[in-house]
Amino acid sequence: MKKNISLLFFLLFNIHNSFSLNILSNSLDTYICLNEEDAINCTKCEKFENYSIEFKININTSSIIQNDFKGSKFLGSTPLESCNVIDKNNWICGPEIVLNKHLYKKERKTMADGKFYSISIYHNKLSTLKGWNIFYCAK
Repeated sequence: MKKNISLLFFLLFNIHNSFSLNILSNSLDTYICLNEEDAINCTKCEKFENYSIEFKININTSSIIQNDFKGSKFLGSTPLESCNVIDKNNWICGPEIVLNKHLYKKERKTMADGKFYSISIYHNKLSTLKGWNIFYCAK
């Protein structure tokens, strides 16, 4: 009997370690999108291959940390700013900021009914580059 229990624990441990973090955790696959609407709906977006994110959420303090992974390799953590947390599936972080009449920044990360999307928009009226936009989602 002890031998069977030992074998069971050994098998469970090895099965657990053989799967990627994406299967056994709350990691989300990431998709790059062309515009804000596609990011919100997480449609028409291209999968960012082998890249995933997960969120550590403290509802009591409305704090969220984003963890990034390339495959099973941990890349780092980013604390999200200005969060309003309702529950683990519904929250929003990031303010819309007008830095001055020439610079505008909007960074927003949202989880709505368990669907995540991120919008980053930077505009500089004085620069010839005019700014840039990044839209992505995760599911």
